[in-house]
Amino acid sequence: MPTQSASAALTSTFTAEVITGFIFYQTGLLDENSGTIKALGRSRWGDLTSWGNYKDWIARRDPIKWTAPLIDLGAIKYFTVSVETEFTGTPNYFDITVSDTGEFAGEETIYRAVEGNLNVPAFYGRYVYVTFVITGSELARMSVTTNTDTNTINLTNINTSTLGGSASARILPISSPFSQIVSMDIRVIATTAYNMDVYVTDTPSSTALVPVVVSKSNTPTFRLVGLDNQARNGIVDVAVELLPRQVVVNGNMVVIG
Repeated sequence: MPTQSASAALTSTFTAEVITGFIFYQTGLLDENSGTIKALGRSRWGDLTSWGNYKDWIARRDPIKWTAPLIDLGAIKYFTVSVETEFTGTPNYFDITVSDTGEFAGEETIYRAVEGNLNVPAFYGRYVYVTFVITGSELARMSVTTNTDTNTINLTNINTSTLGGSASARILPISSPFSQIVSMDIRVIATTAYNMDVYVTDTPSSTALVPVVVSKSNTPTFRLVGLDNQARNGIVDVAVELLPRQVVVNGNMVVIG
């Protein structure tokens, strides 16, 4: 199953398989009548300037910090996260906490995705939970979905000499936005014979090239290596498997594509 989901909307109890070290953050007060999370007030009597503003007693509020239940993807892998929320206030950020082991005892990685981030990298691990922090009065709903579905882009008949970078690291031209390249399948379909750059050889020239992935980052690169271990040019077909783009807008994390 590529998709897993969890909802933090919104209950006073939390039931899940016990995983050592997992911390379920709840900074807010559950309103049983509305089923929403209310911000905790931190005003003091000394904050009032007159009896007339008594109605604004809880105007000074602590940020609401709420964590959705833990998700187990079943295996260590790259994945994206979608978060849908309903709230009154201003969104601050999401903390996405990821672990390979589920122990959350210092081995975990915490990724912070802030409002307006239009290029959130994909996440890598097996266990994940998401914490949402807002400045406001109420959190009505928060649901989290993870997904490992990928898109495939096929690039054909590419002459590597026309690409950016250098022969040792050619830049792969991918126009679609993405959060992570999962795999790059590079196949050499044509090359010009080259004289091998070695001191002693029984074969003076060759047409064999071996594709090597250099980086699967936001600027993916690769090279073609001859039998003499020198970077060379050729014509290739490339199949790229990637996870779609993630953005944070209006207090939601959205996967595009």
